[in-house]
Amino acid sequence: MAHDGSRSSGALRTPMELLAVARRRGMQIQRRRRAVAVGCGCLVAVTLGAGVVAAVPGPGGREVRVLTPPATGATTTTTATSLPPPPTTSAVPTSVPAVPIAHPVTTTPVPTNTTTGTVTGPDGRPVANAYVIGLTNLNVFQTDARGRFAMPCVAQKLVAATWVLPIQSPQPGPSGGYRYRSDTTDYPQGTPPAGPGPGYVFSGGASRLSGAATVACNGSPVNFQLPPGGAVDIRWVHPPRSGQNGPIDNLNLPGLENQAALETVDVSSTGHQVLSQLGPGTLEIHPVATPFTCSGPGVTGSDGIYTVAVAAGQVSPVTCTPTSR
Repeated sequence: MAHDGSRSSGALRTPMELLAVARRRGMQIQRRRRAVAVGCGCLVAVTLGAGVVAAVPGPGGREVRVLTPPATGATTTTTATSLPPPPTTSAVPTSVPAVPIAHPVTTTPVPTNTTTGTVTGPDGRPVANAYVIGLTNLNVFQTDARGRFAMPCVAQKLVAATWVLPIQSPQPGPSGGYRYRSDTTDYPQGTPPAGPGPGYVFSGGASRLSGAATVACNGSPVNFQLPPGGAVDIRWVHPPRSGQNGPIDNLNLPGLENQAALETVDVSSTGHQVLSQLGPGTLEIHPVATPFTCSGPGVTGSDGIYTVAVAAGQVSPVTCTPTSR
């Protein structure tokens, strides 16, 4: 049996006693509430699983709800009424502006009425006083001390040499044929070089007329590098009189093809006819009225025409014998 004061709980109480009991219980309830309440704006925090929920502020406090990051796959809404809004960020472009790609600059040759270039020897050094000859108009120009030349530009093939080659025009000239000097270059007949020296070469580095390059009048230089000269030494078994050309009617120089003009070589006192400073190819020996035969390395033909192979930097020996005296 519980006692409340001096009386038992089962006895009847007066109104004054009931009021006193009520006052004591009210004070107890107030003390319990004060024990639970958080003074000075403190919060009671309750940890729940992976998140923390804070609520029920004390007097003067503001409501704040903060959640820790949820587990993967969970969707959680977070409300923060006391935190400042997150800073705004500008959008990052998803594409990069195209950067112009530099392309090589190509220059178009400008038409010009002058052809220029340089003539060098087999060693690559400039050749002074070399000749550059047009194979259509037969104009001849010489190089200066530095191997340079300049000539009016004509769309034609060119040849460079150390001497004026015996060249005739591509078609019969004004004379109706191939008259010397009128329809050919003004070359020294009967006296081609006999001493060693560079050979000749056609435009584009060709060794023969048909393979030569045609000059384009666009300002591009036309350069020549002369090869080592080839030579042919014709020895007569029964030599004709010195200073004459003997039975030979014509010598067609290598590479000139159908534009080879008439050329002969005087016979020396020792009975030799020597041609030097030739380009590589084939030399043709044409007889005159007196027949003869020729032989030697690289020599082919018959009583009509003999051909001799000419190599750069080498001497081709030929032995010729008249068949009638």
